Amino acid sequence: MELTPASILLVALPLQGFTLFPQDVPFNGNYNTHLPLTHATTMQPLQGTPPTLTSTPVLYEDLLWRIFMENVEFPEGFNFTKDVSPLITARRCSQVCKQWRRIFLSSPSIWGKMIDLNSLGQKTDEWRQAVLARTGEALLWVYGCMNQINAPFLLCLLQQNWCRVQAISIWKSHYIPLLMHCQGVWDCLKRPANNLERIDFTIPDSGINLPITLFGDHAPVLKVLHFYADTYKFKTTASWIRNLSSVTFHRAFSTEEVLRALKYMPQLVRLTVLDPRREEYHVEKIAINLPHLEMMDVRGELAYITAILESITPSLDCCFSAMPSYNHSGFDNAVERERYECAITKHIQSYFSHHRPTVLHIRLLDTDGIIFEDGGPADGRRFCIPIPVCPVESSSILKTLVEIGGLSDVKELKVGLWDHFGQHESFERHIATRLSALGIFSSVTTLATSDRFLEHILEDDFFVSQFLSNLMVLKIYSRPVTEQRQTLTLDPAGYHLFVRNRRTRGRPISVLEIHFRSLYDVFYLEEHTGLIVRAFHLSQLLEEYRCGDRQAERLCFGAMERRRLLLLQR
Repeated sequence: MELTPASILLVALPLQGFTLFPQDVPFNGNYNTHLPLTHATTMQPLQGTPPTLTSTPVLYEDLLWRIFMENVEFPEGFNFTKDVSPLITARRCSQVCKQWRRIFLSSPSIWGKMIDLNSLGQKTDEWRQAVLARTGEALLWVYGCMNQINAPFLLCLLQQNWCRVQAISIWKSHYIPLLMHCQGVWDCLKRPANNLERIDFTIPDSGINLPITLFGDHAPVLKVLHFYADTYKFKTTASWIRNLSSVTFHRAFSTEEVLRALKYMPQLVRLTVLDPRREEYHVEKIAINLPHLEMMDVRGELAYITAILESITPSLDCCFSAMPSYNHSGFDNAVERERYECAITKHIQSYFSHHRPTVLHIRLLDTDGIIFEDGGPADGRRFCIPIPVCPVESSSILKTLVEIGGLSDVKELKVGLWDHFGQHESFERHIATRLSALGIFSSVTTLATSDRFLEHILEDDFFVSQFLSNLMVLKIYSRPVTEQRQTLTLDPAGYHLFVRNRRTRGRPISVLEIHFRSLYDVFYLEEHTGLIVRAFHLSQLLEEYRCGDRQAERLCFGAMERRRLLLLQR
């Protein structure tokens, strides 16, 4: 087993005589590498004679400090990957023993990176001030939802410590804070930001006097800029613009304004354009070279997506994600469709030649298009490609993917998970048959879908006997069920009949995974001798059972749930 800081800690805890539940220390084993911030190591290895070995081993304090820093995380896109806030975890860890508490209290750099407004919503100011005091003079990471409770604290924090802020991510609450607090926060953004490396902001801009010039035109180390506002536009000729590695343009910018601004951002690695402002005229192509660009995420009308694709020359490794506005592809316009396909083909050809996905998610866009999406990205980049499919055979995107073998490594197919599935039944079957004829699904051995999808295609012999000829594993994401369905008198689920039909036609399923949203009995699966059934609930494995072993009671999950509810009522 590879020894990581987290695994060392888990091994060491029992030796020190402490019990700490895993949820108290939600280490993920990785530093927050997606954030261009530096973990400044302020604690040096202990000097002098090493501690005498006793029956209770002690971890070196510099190693413990590095482990505690693993808990630090800046939210990506206003979301944490951890189940528990780093601040809450740090508070719990600081109460484990005297050694741990001393390390935490003597490490301002740890506390400085955990100014989590969502965990500082107490009615009194005592804990908020205690956390701030523990930061000393360290650089600050400030993030969370601004609301009426924490707005005064946030405003005071920024007014007194703006020069210490290294990263800040603030989004609005459903309950809008007092206007004076919003204005006060915006006013802080007018001041020079010597240490600011990242800023994510979404705040209502109505009634607020927004700064025309951010940071007094002085933010020498700023790398990441994400603003979400309907009317506010940052100055795209500011001195710090050239240093940006990641930027978001929201709907206040027009497509032409976005393209002209990009000419001043040669260091970009990630670009996001969200619903650019509608323009009545045709957007002209502007040649822009972004040799470091690794990820493009563009959402809006098809014409504007195309204009951006035509204008930008990114790195050969660049991943592309697009989403047409309002679930309307725009592919009904033949001229725009051809222009889009021509523009995107050059991008996907280089990317898919080096990054072949193993999981493919297909979603319905409308009756003119579908979406190919990476169902299991390995490096955090997720392609999302709208594809015109009328007719399927003429799609240059699909032809390119087939020619370069871009989908030849796909082992798992996710399909039938869209909410509006079943509205265009003939279209869906038409797409599936044509994609199969192109060999898109020839390598697929796992299907992840919904019970509703299988019920929908159950009577179609193509889906039962020909679709996914190499299918071995079926993953079902079951919809919620009523209490009545948990009884023994109702018909079995669609996946049961699908598995039966596949076996009858000589294409048996080996493994059935059921991801329950509501638990119910599936004892009827016992007839499929040799079938491995894995049952999950809330992402936790409940049971693994081989059908035919004469223990069908292990498949009565509804009874299990009823017993649990009875115990709770006692």
